[in-house]
Amino acid sequence: MIIEILKLSIVFTIGITLILIIFGLIIGQIERKSNNLIYRTFGRYGIIITGIIGTTVHEFSHYIMCKIFLHRVVEVKWFSLKLNIGGELGHVKHTFNPKNIYQRIGNFFIGVAPILIGTLIIIVILRLLLPNTYFNITNNIAIKEISYSISNLNFIGFFKELGHEFFTIINFLFSIENLSSFKFWIFIIISFSISNHMSLSKADINNSLDGIGFLFLLSLFISIILVLLKINFYSILIYVITFNCLLISFLSVGLLFSIISLILSSIIGFKSYL
Repeated sequence: MIIEILKLSIVFTIGITLILIIFGLIIGQIERKSNNLIYRTFGRYGIIITGIIGTTVHEFSHYIMCKIFLHRVVEVKWFSLKLNIGGELGHVKHTFNPKNIYQRIGNFFIGVAPILIGTLIIIVILRLLLPNTYFNITNNIAIKEISYSISNLNFIGFFKELGHEFFTIINFLFSIENLSSFKFWIFIIISFSISNHMSLSKADINNSLDGIGFLFLLSLFISIILVLLKINFYSILIYVITFNCLLISFLSVGLLFSIISLILSSIIGFKSYL
């Protein structure tokens, strides 16, 4: 029973934290390259222009998570037209009770909020502006296949399905119908701005690390309850794995738009040198 409890706790905790951290690091690297290209082409004004939407969404993400996890928001700067020495365009300062486990867990989600909320906002905007594309994509995402691959430790199959998802999204998103639509280009501009300001700062990462241990304690507590209720261990494990697959699919959209932003930045930068 103890082994089952530990397995569930570790799978749940690592599933959430590792997935978010890996995606955060990858998106961060892509964003830095994309912003460097924008800066080389347009200077600081290029970063500021994309930051009007992107930074505001970034700070809103921190802010909303602070509220969800009952942190006290001390100061908010949604967006600044001045790029200071540290390159900060905005910030959210907050305090919490170190003795409150719920608030300590919140540190993790507050830290990674820009990736989660930023991706969610991109999906919501896709739903509002391009509903047909949204439904085509969601109806063709192979969650069951991805979940099956992970539960059977078939990592080759997992990456194959994930790659298939990427191409599915690109195929539906960049259709001839969309390319000729004004709404599509509005969506691209907004998504470009959000994805270029979605990565985590050092402060975000440090803040997240504080909550990981407490997240494990929470998952340990939930696992104990589930095992004591004699709920089938493997059925719980499948649900946990499926949740992680949904999280991966969700974050894949954010990663995809970061890649698209990098490609667009490269094209714009290349043309400026011609």
